[in-house]
Amino acid sequence: MKASFQLSLLALFAAAIFSFSAQADSKVYNVGTEPTFPPFEMLDSDSGEITGFDIDLLKAIAEDQGFEVKIHSLGFDGLIPAVLTGKIDMAASGITITDKRAKVINFSTPYIEAGIGVLIRKDDASIKTLDDLKGKTAGVQIGTSGQKAAEDLKAAGKLANIVVMDNASLAVTDLLKGRVDTVINDIPVNNAFITKSGGKLIMLEKPLNKEEYGFVTAKNSKELLDMLNKGLANVRANGTYDKIYAKYFTTK
Repeated sequence: MKASFQLSLLALFAAAIFSFSAQADSKVYNVGTEPTFPPFEMLDSDSGEITGFDIDLLKAIAEDQGFEVKIHSLGFDGLIPAVLTGKIDMAASGITITDKRAKVINFSTPYIEAGIGVLIRKDDASIKTLDDLKGKTAGVQIGTSGQKAAEDLKAAGKLANIVVMDNASLAVTDLLKGRVDTVINDIPVNNAFITKSGGKLIMLEKPLNKEEYGFVTAKNSKELLDMLNKGLANVRANGTYDKIYAKYFTTK
């Protein structure tokens, strides 16, 4: 019994060493996100932790590929510069894939289709179509494709003014308080704010465009990019992606 007990202790000790070594060898990547973009990234009111579709999906990919992620809160307009300077290893924040961005950073395989929509107050009868935006003021989040879409509308004479804000929540607050006439932002995010508003907000039926999101890495991070793409393909194939999607979205 004594010998057996000693062997058991040795086995447990060896297992503990192996477990520690596995944890020590696990690569940890620093991920930047701007957590005011529900349902893609947001702060959990109970735990104070950053959560959301992007975060859950990225963690599932990391588990599949055997690495870990550490999430950091950054301003949206600072995410790509932080990747370029090596402050973070990647960015996951509902980042639209564009040719301009792809010249300086790498995008993963697209993980969701989105688009830009026009959010308005339900009681505002003066805006029924995109043509009604002429003479109106739009709130946008800095550095987003929503800002670019608003600038294009203004340049075409289809929008009067643009108010640029640090995050989407501030823009929606100003919309609800009547300080701006509309918020131009990503459609899934607009839908989340519509739900949260309790029926005070609606979105124009016609979107401004269609887009796709991707995770962002530096140009020299081929190994990380390959793991992101392989992991994304795996979680799509095994049903994990669908479960995460169903947690945050009610429609496809």
